Amino acid sequence: MQQLSENQGYHVISSCLRYVQLRSAGLPALAAFKDTLGGYRSQLTTDWSAYQEVLEQRIALSGEVGYLDSEVDNLVITIGQLLLLQVGRDRKDPAYRRLFPESPSSLVVELAGPRQEKNVSVLLETIRTDEAYAPLRDKAAELEAAMTALKQA
Repeated sequence: MQQLSENQGYHVISSCLRYVQLRSAGLPALAAFKDTLGGYRSQLTTDWSAYQEVLEQRIALSGEVGYLDSEVDNLVITIGQLLLLQVGRDRKDPAYRRLFPESPSSLVVELAGPRQEKNVSVLLETIRTDEAYAPLRDKAAELEAAMTALKQA
């Protein structure tokens, strides 16, 4: 019989509990522990199932956050491209530099973090308040909706 440690996984511990449970049934001195061992094994299985469920939920949420973040990233880059067309492809134009002091992709490089949230909120506020950016307001509304969905995820 192997010696168990805290590093053993569910399958090893469950197998060992089952083995000891079966062996204890045949030994009169240990027969009283058969039900206790069965209870431990049942509790272990219940806890393992709950852990697996939480793990699955976390994977699903990570996938959702990744998808929503890519939507925000794509909309920021699209707004940057639309503005670049409006200013005649001049990245040094003051109107472009005001909205994008750095490249659009560098504003959203972080995965749904506070820096990205701040950059996007400043971008949205500038588009909303400055008439020079009025043609970008439709895309800004899409970006705001995507950012709200990302925050809620």
